[in-house]
Amino acid sequence: MKSISTAVTRFFGVLWFAFRRLRSAPELTIGMLVGLITVVTLSSSIPMYVEAANNRILADELGSLEIRNRPAFSFMYLYSRLPGRDVRWEQVAAADRYLASSAPATMGLPLTQSTLYVHSDLFSLFPQGTDLYAGDAGRRALTRLQTGFVRDIENHITLVEGAFPGPVGPGEPIPVIMTQAKANELGVQVGDEFVIYRREESTDLMQARRFEDEIRLVGIWVATDSQDLYWFLQPSSFDNLLIMQEATYLGRIVVTEQPYSLTYAGWHQIYDGGEVQASNVRRVISAIGRIRAQMSILLPDVNFPISPAWALERYQRSVALQSKVLLTFSIPIILLSLGYVIFVSTLSVTQQRLEIALLKSRGTSTPQVLQLYLAQSLVLGAISLAAGLALGRLMAQLIGQTQGFLQFVRTEPLLVRATTTSIQLGVLGIVVGTISCLLPAFKWARLTIITFKQFLARSMEQPWWQRYFLDIILFGASLYGLYMLQQEGALSFLLGGQGDPLQNPLLLIAPTLFVISIGLLFIRVFPFVMNLLHWLSRLLPGTVPLISFGRLSRSATYYGVLLLLVITVGLSVYTASLAKTLDHNVTERALYAVGAEVSVDEAAWLTGSSASGGMFGNAEPTADGEAGSETTAVQLYLMPSSEAENVEGVRTASRVVSMGIRADTGDRGTVIGVERTTLPSVAFFRDDFAQRSLGALMNELAYDQRACIVNRAFLAAKGLNVGDSLSVRVNNAEGTRLELRVAGTVELFPTIYPSESETSTPLLILANIGYLEMQLGYPLTGKLWLDVDRTVDTAVLQEGLQEAGFRIHTITSALDQINREQSRLERVGLFGFLSIGFMIISFLSMLGLMLYAFLSLRQWTIQFGVLRAIGLTQTQLWLLVILEQTIIVALGLLAGAAVGIWMSNLFLPFLQVSYAETLPLPPLIVQIAWEGVWRVWGIVGVALGIVILGMVRPLQSIKMFEAIKLGEAQSL
Repeated sequence: MKSISTAVTRFFGVLWFAFRRLRSAPELTIGMLVGLITVVTLSSSIPMYVEAANNRILADELGSLEIRNRPAFSFMYLYSRLPGRDVRWEQVAAADRYLASSAPATMGLPLTQSTLYVHSDLFSLFPQGTDLYAGDAGRRALTRLQTGFVRDIENHITLVEGAFPGPVGPGEPIPVIMTQAKANELGVQVGDEFVIYRREESTDLMQARRFEDEIRLVGIWVATDSQDLYWFLQPSSFDNLLIMQEATYLGRIVVTEQPYSLTYAGWHQIYDGGEVQASNVRRVISAIGRIRAQMSILLPDVNFPISPAWALERYQRSVALQSKVLLTFSIPIILLSLGYVIFVSTLSVTQQRLEIALLKSRGTSTPQVLQLYLAQSLVLGAISLAAGLALGRLMAQLIGQTQGFLQFVRTEPLLVRATTTSIQLGVLGIVVGTISCLLPAFKWARLTIITFKQFLARSMEQPWWQRYFLDIILFGASLYGLYMLQQEGALSFLLGGQGDPLQNPLLLIAPTLFVISIGLLFIRVFPFVMNLLHWLSRLLPGTVPLISFGRLSRSATYYGVLLLLVITVGLSVYTASLAKTLDHNVTERALYAVGAEVSVDEAAWLTGSSASGGMFGNAEPTADGEAGSETTAVQLYLMPSSEAENVEGVRTASRVVSMGIRADTGDRGTVIGVERTTLPSVAFFRDDFAQRSLGALMNELAYDQRACIVNRAFLAAKGLNVGDSLSVRVNNAEGTRLELRVAGTVELFPTIYPSESETSTPLLILANIGYLEMQLGYPLTGKLWLDVDRTVDTAVLQEGLQEAGFRIHTITSALDQINREQSRLERVGLFGFLSIGFMIISFLSMLGLMLYAFLSLRQWTIQFGVLRAIGLTQTQLWLLVILEQTIIVALGLLAGAAVGIWMSNLFLPFLQVSYAETLPLPPLIVQIAWEGVWRVWGIVGVALGIVILGMVRPLQSIKMFEAIKLGEAQSL
């Protein structure tokens, strides 16, 4: 007990001492806390947001099911007899028992309602006393009805007349009930007796099999509440059903074991899905699959017309994509936060080297020094974990308020809570952060007074990572990752969420390795650049540049902050460019799919000439039913596309038509008729779609009405060139031949997607719409592509076009698609994380610079005293501080921006995100976020101003003898 008490006392003593040491250096403590809290916040906020956003997405998916007046977790299992595939009641009973007992346990959700509906095939209904074996004249059926039962129907109907069927004895008529609508139609009453009759010819036995039985109508019913969830089918669906008790149906109808006695069995079940959340959706989907599989075994040919499985599976695909996207784009930011922790820890341990040496000289062992730093890390870790989880929740909510990059709006807040995964990742972040804090301590824990003096004597020795060429190794690994990306063309798990991102981790961290390796390589060559500038500074007047470049060429103390600046600025530019590129690509994909900002699918008017000379497109029919009997000709009429420009909100309109064609070579394709004068003003067209502008291509169509533009891949595959002739046939009844001349080429054209099923390169032709109409002999209907005011409402636009005389089938707005895409929670999460990541990176670069400057203030104080002693004026010393800090920051900013731009151009083309499993069109084009460059430069510039002011004011008041005294103390 005494040893345990001693160990506990020693443990708390170490913690107390560690806490006091942290208090003695508040700036370092705050700096490390910021880094650790950032790591925990980033690590925990991702699963928090994913959980909250996925619950919202799940609610939306299930809510779309409930719109149809059916609970989201409604299931229908339906068996319908197929010809030649009979089923026995024992199979239906086994399936019924399974759904009633085992299925709820498999589902893991409360079963709130379960209904079984079984019926036979149609029977002929005859009045009692009819001679069933007489000729056709003696066998006139009232109607044909089914027999069956609906479980628990008695609790959901109201009997207008009579009573619900009771038990029936042998030989007694079967008591049944009928809907009021059917009873009124047949004119029958309660108490009437009938005969049901079925005759089926057997081709094998060449004899007739007959079934007949007597029934008595004992009740007429209506639904008590037709909106009740019990009615999975409308009550009117039971008009042709004679409902009897379940036992009666089994004992009098099914017992015959004839195929027609059991032709339908349907179960409708409703589960309480209130407990279904993002965390257990996978289990529910798996349970639904197991129930389906078991039902298929028990009852072959069963199908599942109603189920939430498709909505849950679509949700799961969305979740998979969202999680993988956030994982992919969060890794660089989290690794940077850990790098910042290492940077601050290195600054802290560097400041405490003399203290470590003194402790070692007084008998403290190396393990005890490490225990002290471990205790400090545990104290910081405990505080950071609590603060980071709280901030992670706030960060997840802020992510949910994102509209675009660095754009936040007030919307309905997400219900964010700490999850098991978020706590686990937060703890993991603290563990990794703690290890990061201890890494510098391992280097200096063995330090003594002697080894400390030896280190000061050889302080110009290369860093270990330079001696072991770590920078070159990391650069080679990043280039190999880039090569693998080029081979694959894209990260497959960002396309529809398919694949495992951890299958090849190098692809995930390749961008991070690249920026780190370039930063390290920059540090390697930086002294040589400073030596060159030092040599050139001898040609400049004054001593300040000479001293500044000389100090920078000899000192390695600034390596850490310079590396931090290069990496943070590079990642900031990369993050901003990533957001801008993805946002731009979303807009371009919508425009490519629609063709223009708005596409109107129009139809032609039928027109003709009458004796009176009037138009008869809406002519009234004559007495004999023939419309337009005085008509002598009929033709199609289309409103000129220019008329659409008179509609409010429309700037330009152009008609585009599309037809299938087949070339003489057998290749199939599409010919698109265009209005060459207006198309360039409305169509979405990028520079990479063709080697020439769309306007130049349309000018080629003006020189020859037979001129056409063809996709370059087809020409290359067939060995054709510009200027060659091309003959194709239209896929119409006449097979109209078109003689064309190739006047130009395109790579891509809006709305045209390559077919994966094609074995050869599909043919695409752009031709004059006038030439096509002349060859075909009638006006062509197609689409109107519109360039519109961005604020125009689609419904108002459609109404305006109709009032102008256009006949519209459908209208599609790319602007509406863009707005819907921007509101998707998957996109909100991505841009929210990129926005906050950009702010965090910028803040860490600013804080790291300030920490470095203020922690080196003591060294600057000593150097000020020495420089003052050799004759430098106070103004020269101020200029020295300003110039040196400005050089470091300016080079860090320039190098970081260059790295970020280079990195964006290399890696962003492979980070296209798509909800489909294929690369969408058009291809992603990198957009450099220059506004992000200026923004991060401004943030670091502000930090530089604070640093300069914060350093100059204390240094100008230092006394020479104080500086020399500090230098003597530091060299002890």
